[in-house]
Amino acid sequence: MLFRSEAVVQDADAAVAAAARIGFPVVLKAVSASVPHKSDAGLVLLNIDNEAAVRAGVATLAERCAKINAPLEGVLVAKMLKDGVEMVLGAQRDPEMGPVVMVGMGGVWLELFKDVAFAPPGLGRARALEAIATTKASKLLAGYRGSPARDVEALADAMVALGVLANELGEIVESIDVNPLLVRSKGQGVAALDGLVVLRPPGAAV
Repeated sequence: MLFRSEAVVQDADAAVAAAARIGFPVVLKAVSASVPHKSDAGLVLLNIDNEAAVRAGVATLAERCAKINAPLEGVLVAKMLKDGVEMVLGAQRDPEMGPVVMVGMGGVWLELFKDVAFAPPGLGRARALEAIATTKASKLLAGYRGSPARDVEALADAMVALGVLANELGEIVESIDVNPLLVRSKGQGVAALDGLVVLRPPGAAV
């Protein structure tokens, strides 16, 4: 089960309405194709917990986009989620092997620990679970030092689905990165908190 509770809006009034529908606290994120890493640019605002903060947040995102000459195409309003283990899920094109699917410890820990595993894009749930089990993060997912067990089955299903997508897109996409992917408690699914898709340049060699 993929948890979804978000909306893309164009102004502060619509952002307030979306936040009220989704439920506070929320996250506000600038929608701008020219800025791939929005957290680094200060274009992600967390723990917005009332209407006034939503309006102020929309204004802040507009100001910050203007300062770096980034077109603001909208504002994503999403439920603020904290409970879960941050993982990374990705698909990329290996020059020799072709498309591969990646899973591992995500968030700020991805570059530090490099705790990832790879699998072919045509994998099933059993193969996905095997790949997840080879990561150190699997201990966190199983419930570490009294923490609750997480929805590993939902993570495996997301990995399988990404593999299907990678196969279907063929030569169109160079890479897909979902980081962090929040794996929630058993039965609560996973939530994609951020993602980046890189298209292959036109005329790129196969």
